[in-house]
Amino acid sequence: MADIPKLVLAVWKDHFSRIHWTRLKIIRLSLILLIGGGYFLIGPGTLHEFLTKLGTNFTGYLIATVIAVFIAWYLRKYHNALALYRKDVRKNEKLARGDPDNPAYAIPLASSYRAFAIALTAQNKHAQAAFYNSRADKIEQRLRSFYGELNKLDQ
Repeated sequence: MADIPKLVLAVWKDHFSRIHWTRLKIIRLSLILLIGGGYFLIGPGTLHEFLTKLGTNFTGYLIATVIAVFIAWYLRKYHNALALYRKDVRKNEKLARGDPDNPAYAIPLASSYRAFAIALTAQNKHAQAAFYNSRADKIEQRLRSFYGELNKLDQ
């Protein structure tokens, strides 16, 4: 039973990390939190009662909205950078899947692995970064050995 809150937090984190945070989504989420949270905090009542309470507690709601906007901005700026690197890796993996020894596909794949590893290292995810660095090393080693054999045949 103690793992349920951790599971719920993991699901929410995974869900919100996949959202591309635009300004419109940030404002929409802030307004939903402001109005919905305010309504449920004062309890069910008339719209007039809600607006009266909103007016008296406006400063608190304004601070909560600013905090929500800052959190959404932070997620958009720093978390989605990893999503862009991951998208680049997937695109290059898809291209290289047909012919993995072709340098036109393998070199961009290795460089996208390296860039993704650097981005992961910047966020202290060293185990994942080491995994992608090793993948890039394998590709580079395979290309060196393959083209080294071709150079020996040419001589």
